[in-house]
Amino acid sequence: MKKILKKTIAVLVFVAVTAAVAACNDKRNEIESETGREDLPVGGAGLANPWRETDSEGIKEKLGWCFSVPEGAEDVVYRWAESLGIAEMDFILDGNEWTARAKITDEKGEDISGYYYPWEEGDVIKVDGVDGEYRILETSEGTVNLAVLDFNGYTLSLGTVSQDGTALLPIDEVFVF
Repeated sequence: MKKILKKTIAVLVFVAVTAAVAACNDKRNEIESETGREDLPVGGAGLANPWRETDSEGIKEKLGWCFSVPEGAEDVVYRWAESLGIAEMDFILDGNEWTARAKITDEKGEDISGYYYPWEEGDVIKVDGVDGEYRILETSEGTVNLAVLDFNGYTLSLGTVSQDGTALLPIDEVFVF
């Protein structure tokens, strides 16, 4: 008799929890349709997307300067992540998708690129007198090309995943001060 009562209570608790989760998800869908935001956490749990689209003026307001758009670049999108303090510009150039990022920081060599690979130490580079590091890595997705630079209190990164491995980093076209 006690076993039956315990099983019945367990089933009722399961049904109540399932109904509560379903109700939360319905509320989320309602909020999404009202606000047009799809970055809300699922079921009230999880992380919201920290990136918010902006424009070149929004980036300039945050950093004091803005990325330059390389000649021939298409589909340019600017984003700002307030919680990370990172500005981003995505664009397509010569068939490759590029991501440029910048952050005000005193930490030299901080990897703000968003490319989460097991990097080995890269080659030292100098672009217009600015020291940096160039990294290249073959992956199942293609060849990852990445440059990380430190300049006057900023950390800068520019990277792409190239299918043919021939992507040339347009560093001096993107980071113009």
